[in-house]
Amino acid sequence: MATITNEQIEQKKAQLKQLTTEVDRLINELKEVGAWPLDDDDLDQVTGGTSRGPKSPGSHYTGGTGSKSQIPRSSSRPFKP
Repeated sequence: MATITNEQIEQKKAQLKQLTTEVDRLINELKEVGAWPLDDDDLDQVTGGTSRGPKSPGSHYTGGTGSKSQIPRSSSRPFKP
């Protein structure tokens, strides 16, 4: 395991808090326009289609279970490690 200083830990915690705030802001913007929760097909496009099997003959299967996303849909609480 890597060793980091207490100062680096605090910097990373501050960065995580900032990123969490940004994610919450983006989710709220998407909710306002009716684009949240994200559709599984949209998520497939973002991930390169790796979460499910092929959609058409000849498609390359990259794995996945085909199950729905397990992302909480209404949580606006920040992540707390």
